Amino acid sequence: MKLIDNSGGIWTNLITRRINPDLVIKRAIIPNEKLVKEMANEAISSIKGSIKHRFKIGRVNGELIFNKFPSGTYEYGILKRKSPDGEDWEELNPLTLKHREFKFKEGKIDQVRGKSFILRETSKHILNGLKIKKIRRKFSGGQTIEIGWDSKNEEIVRLQNDGGSVFDEWFDTFKSSFIPSRPFRGFQKQLRENFRNILEQIRK
Repeated sequence: MKLIDNSGGIWTNLITRRINPDLVIKRAIIPNEKLVKEMANEAISSIKGSIKHRFKIGRVNGELIFNKFPSGTYEYGILKRKSPDGEDWEELNPLTLKHREFKFKEGKIDQVRGKSFILRETSKHILNGLKIKKIRRKFSGGQTIEIGWDSKNEEIVRLQNDGGSVFDEWFDTFKSSFIPSRPFRGFQKQLRENFRNILEQIRK
């Protein structure tokens, strides 16, 4: 009986050569820079609560190939006003909404965010500021990717995610106010299941 390994060498390394499984998986995934970037973008989409994609993984002549297809949206995230664990965010204070209207009339914000966007006037800082920050290539041929926010947005991100006091302009004066925690950092269950499915396809 002859066994044929169609996994591009993954099963051979696992069974015959008995190489550490984590190392085998890393070697299988990491050299494919495009896939790693797409997985990072998928993580970003999950944090935003945006489009979810289904990944189809295959191999041609031992080389990893993939396609992705939209398959709905992530259940939790910034746009869904839910934490990565599925907890609803605290609603906006009615005075905050009046303050937004005041700032808009005074020309101090460029557009009205309204009730649908609970993180105040922060879409350009939090929602659109989340991106791939760094790609570190290793001598071994792999790379690691870091997602997050630039330092100029990090304080805004920390305040909105963790909550805390802020001294800010309030109508025609300045005052100290407390912002409740509205967590959005972290990976929700749907993303973890998506990545698990990708790894299972790679191991086949």
